[in-house]
Amino acid sequence: MILFTKITRYIFVGLMLFLGFKSIFGVTDVLVVNKKSDNSKEDTNEKDEIALNEPFIPTNEWQVIKPGQSIPAGLHVRMNFETGIKEAKIIEKEEKVVNKRGESSGEHASPKIILGDNIKEFPTSDEKIYFTKSELKGKLKNLRDKVGTKDIINNIVWSEEAKDALNAAEKDSKLKFRSIEEIRADLEQSFNWNVKSDLQIMQESIKLLQNLSLSVDEKVAALDNLEYYAHQIDNGRDLEKVGGLEIVVQLLNQSTEQLLQKAASVVGAAAQSNSEVQNAVINHGGLVFLLRLINDNQPLTRKKALYALSAVVRGNSHVLEKLIELGGLKLILNIAKDHNAGALRVKAVSLLYDLIVEQQEAIQDSKIHRSPFFESLIKNGWCHILIPLLKIEDYDTKEKVMQSIEISVKECKKEWIDDQTLSILDEISRSLKKDYELEEDADLKNYIADLRTILNEKIIKPLKEVEI
Repeated sequence: MILFTKITRYIFVGLMLFLGFKSIFGVTDVLVVNKKSDNSKEDTNEKDEIALNEPFIPTNEWQVIKPGQSIPAGLHVRMNFETGIKEAKIIEKEEKVVNKRGESSGEHASPKIILGDNIKEFPTSDEKIYFTKSELKGKLKNLRDKVGTKDIINNIVWSEEAKDALNAAEKDSKLKFRSIEEIRADLEQSFNWNVKSDLQIMQESIKLLQNLSLSVDEKVAALDNLEYYAHQIDNGRDLEKVGGLEIVVQLLNQSTEQLLQKAASVVGAAAQSNSEVQNAVINHGGLVFLLRLINDNQPLTRKKALYALSAVVRGNSHVLEKLIELGGLKLILNIAKDHNAGALRVKAVSLLYDLIVEQQEAIQDSKIHRSPFFESLIKNGWCHILIPLLKIEDYDTKEKVMQSIEISVKECKKEWIDDQTLSILDEISRSLKKDYELEEDADLKNYIADLRTILNEKIIKPLKEVEI
């Protein structure tokens, strides 16, 4: 019993310190009732030996519990946190616990806790709060979670001073946290800093683009600035709202390569995963401009245009429909076929693969076997361009092409079942085996092995299987 009361005392002293209310709380009453008495004893010094041997005889009046003194079970116990004095008395009949249904249980649960200031006697029965040990842990956790709020926590009676302290703390917290507008105004007033919002900066860049007297380099710098801010979704939307996106899109329809490339970069940054901007690009004629630029003579311009086109089309079925209507699939497939396009061929295949996956996922709950987009892709020569791309030595390219082949095996099986195609695939498999045997790096060795497994199990094997 002594051990439990001491532990309880430490818990609530810690609780008072945590809330910052120690100085405003007075005596806290704790009712401890256990069905079994605590037979454990603490190690005591010589001063406590007399108290240990002296029996505690309870009465209806409060009596001081001497240090180290054992007391019988079933008593009211109260502690004064300021003096450390503990007192106990016999439980009176009218103090029996009333359960949630208003019925007297005839037993006491433990412990009872009232938080307030200068409590000298127990409050009226309707304010009594009884906890089991497990409930107490839950209430303490609940209290910790709600510290700093104005909520009156269930089963805790706050003193008026405690409520005032909570209100003062809340008011103080409001003073500490300020909006970005308030901080900006403070900086401007205190340090003469001209702190501008993202929108203000973008508007200034837009004005520069409209200035016909500016050089190409100055306009490129303005576009650089827009690209930096347009990556954020909200900024991309704001760029459209203030008319800046239309100005950038129109730059895709002029002849200076530097401006073409930078304008495409801004469109790509703003349109990434941003349906509002994607639709706006179509409305401003940007899709037509980008399709024309992916066939430009300058490799860097083609690369930037394909990047922007990918950002505009990905995740937007409406834009994809427009792409098909404008003959965009053929243009992208032409890049994949172009042996002089270099790495751009793989980017084109990767874009088409991503679009296939998106569209197949979109129809997975329907009765359609394959998406209309996939149908259009096959009609425009998708099956014929993939196998030759496997001959590229770069492993990363092989992996991306294999992914596209794997997802297309069923649809392209008729085109790939000929001896020439199977011979190419077997040759690539043997080449991967040889690379695996010669490779010394363990990670790369495993990577090559995985590629060969995909080729053999996911592509060659299904193609060689005879349909019944």
